[in-house]
Amino acid sequence: MGAKKEYDEEESKKLWSACDNEEWDEATRLLAGGRADPNFESGGGLTPFLEACSEGAPLPLLRALRAAGARPGAVTGHGWGAVHSTCFNGHLEVTKWLVEELGLRGQLDVESKNGQTPLDLAKENKHTEIENYLVVLSDAPAEQAKLASCRRLLAAWKVHGHKRGWGGGEEGKAKVIADTEAEIKKLLDLIAERQLQAATNADEDEEMTDIDDMRETAAEATADVWEAQGREIEDLRTELGKIRDTRFRAEVKVARLRVEERNHMTALEIYEDKMLEKKTGKRVADWKPPTDLAGFNSMNATDYEFYQLTQERKDRRMNELQAKVERLVARLTDRERVDGPGS
Repeated sequence: MGAKKEYDEEESKKLWSACDNEEWDEATRLLAGGRADPNFESGGGLTPFLEACSEGAPLPLLRALRAAGARPGAVTGHGWGAVHSTCFNGHLEVTKWLVEELGLRGQLDVESKNGQTPLDLAKENKHTEIENYLVVLSDAPAEQAKLASCRRLLAAWKVHGHKRGWGGGEEGKAKVIADTEAEIKKLLDLIAERQLQAATNADEDEEMTDIDDMRETAAEATADVWEAQGREIEDLRTELGKIRDTRFRAEVKVARLRVEERNHMTALEIYEDKMLEKKTGKRVADWKPPTDLAGFNSMNATDYEFYQLTQERKDRRMNELQAKVERLVARLTDRERVDGPGS
């Protein structure tokens, strides 16, 4: 059993810092030096490998960390594994690599101390592509397990196939590798097809949600418009009621004035009649005006005074009738303007 490798603490801290700050060239240089510990932990349990996954490091660097001995199953103090970090930050390629090549599919069912799985974290941060990928994984566990098995078998045959007592020689080995690669391609195509279908379904669901939102918004806007119009109509009705009430009051007042006017004119006529009768000794009601020129010429002063009085009354009544007609026309005009024609 070999001796435990000794690492330099300062170099290990630098490696951790380089992964935390996305300084991938510096991290690669420190790993190549062999003095930096790939499993060096910070206060929160974060290792360089977990930091690199969280920040979406290039796959060559992640493979180099793994080759240097990094533990892919490390977990932070909050219960987050590498898959939790990549799903939270939206790194689809790294997530696929962790699940499909490193076999960390088991982390998909692990809840953090807050009770969140990687799928929960992807949904929370709206990483739709990762969410669809994880949904497909949950719907096709058999295909994923078979894919991981084929990849492990392929790696073993490529590296160790000739040492396992295989009797088919290089030709037989090549055939097994080719068949395994074909099976892997078939499985990848099947998984990709399911991912595409899941993404399509997600897009359709999102479109339906958008349509529902637009319909709801349109309904609310329509309701607001109707409500505003209803308020305007109600205000107009109130205003129209006030106008009609004002007009009614005015008409009542005018009617009273006309009654008073008629009473006044009647009293005036009675007074004039009495004064004239007193002066002439004749009753106005009994007097008849002449019907021809001879009769007119034969009138005395008293008859002429009677004649003038009757003409003045006639003219006055004609003027009153004309004024009444004008008021009636004006009232009808106002009513058409307020109520509309035909009201």
